[in-house]
Amino acid sequence: MNLDRHISVIVQNPVSANLLMVVLLVMGFMAGKNLPREVFPQFTLDLITITVPYPGASQEEVEEGICTKLENALEGVDGLSKVTSTAAEGVGSMLVEVDPDYDTIRVKEDIRNEIDRIDTFPEDSEEPRIKEIVNKDIVISLALSGDAPERTLKEVAREIKDDLLFFPEISHVTIAGVRDYEIAVEVSESTLRKYNLTMQQVADAVSRGSLDLPAGQIKTAREEITIRTKGQKYTGDEFRNIVVLAQPDGSMIHLHEIAAIRDGFVEDPHYAKFNGKDSATINIYKTPAQDIIKIARRVNDYLLRKNSLLPAGLELTKWRDSSKYVKERLDLLYRNGTLGLCLVFLTLWFFLDFKLSFWVGMGIPVSFAGALWIMQITGQSINMISMFGLLMAI
Repeated sequence: MNLDRHISVIVQNPVSANLLMVVLLVMGFMAGKNLPREVFPQFTLDLITITVPYPGASQEEVEEGICTKLENALEGVDGLSKVTSTAAEGVGSMLVEVDPDYDTIRVKEDIRNEIDRIDTFPEDSEEPRIKEIVNKDIVISLALSGDAPERTLKEVAREIKDDLLFFPEISHVTIAGVRDYEIAVEVSESTLRKYNLTMQQVADAVSRGSLDLPAGQIKTAREEITIRTKGQKYTGDEFRNIVVLAQPDGSMIHLHEIAAIRDGFVEDPHYAKFNGKDSATINIYKTPAQDIIKIARRVNDYLLRKNSLLPAGLELTKWRDSSKYVKERLDLLYRNGTLGLCLVFLTLWFFLDFKLSFWVGMGIPVSFAGALWIMQITGQSINMISMFGLLMAI
C-alpha cells in the first residue's frame, strides 16, 4: 500500500516525475562513462598452485621428498575441495581446488602457514611457490620482429614493457617468445684435477662471490643508517675475477683461469617467429577495474610513435586486439538503441500525437540510464554478456 501511495504521488506531481527522470539520466550518463568495459566479466577460478623445485631429483625422490609432505601438511586445512599432486623430474607441484563457500585468499594464507611449518624438505629443494590462479584478460598482443640478435630483441622488448607500464591505464605487461638470461660456468674435469678442486668447491666459491649481505646498522642521535654490502653480480665479466682458490704462497686462482664463462641464454628449444622472422611477444593485460578500450587506445597511440624510434631492422606490429569485439558490440547497441527509439517515436506520432510519442520514447533512454546506474552500484561492467542483455531488451 505504501508503494502504491508513493507511485500515486509521483504521477499526480509531474515535477517529481521529471526530477526523477533527470536524476536517472544524469546518473546513468555518469555511470556509462565510468563503468569498465571488458570482453567477459571477471570471475575467480578458486584454484591455488603449489610448486617446489627439486633440481636433479627423480620422480620417485620428488614424490617422497616433496609431494607426500605437502599432502600431509594440507590435511588440516579447511575449505579444500580437491587436491591433485604431480611428481615430475626436478619439481613437485600441487593443484588445490577451493570450496566455493570459502574465501580463496584466506585459504591460500592457511596453506602457506601449514607449508612454512614443514622442516623436512630435502636440502637441495627450493622455496615453495604458492600462487592463486587468476583469470587475466589479454587486451593486445604486440610482436617485435626483425633481423636482429636475440639479445637485442630481448632488450628492446623490455624497453617497450617499461614504456607501457609508465602509462596509468596499464599495469600488467609480460614478454614471451624470448629466453631468460643465463650465465654458464663450464669447468673441465682435467682442470679440476689439475688444481685439486671439486665441482662443489667451484660452485661454493661462485655463490660466495655473488652475494648482497646485510652488515648491521649505525645508530646516531638523529637517525639509523643501514649498512649493506653489495656484491651481487649480474654479467659474465663481473664473475671473472671471483677467487676460487688461494695458494699457500699468497697467489689467487680466479674463476676465469679455470672455467669458461658464457653470458647468454638458457638452453631452451622454444622460440617465436612472426612473418618468418625472430620475434618477441609483448602481451598487455587488464585488471578488473581497468577499461579495455582506454588501454587499446593508449597502446595504439604508442605503437604509432614507437615504430619510428626502433633500431634498424626491427618492427613492432599489433597482431591481437580483444577490444575490437567490445567496440563492435557497443556500436551495435548504439545503432539498435537509436533505431528502436526512432521507430517508437515515429510510430506513436503517426497514429497518436507528438506529446505522447515523445514521453513514451523517453522511456528507452531513461530505463537504460537506470540500468547503467544500478550496474555501477552493484559493481558490474559493460561486457559482451551484459551488452547482449541490453540488446535483447531493445
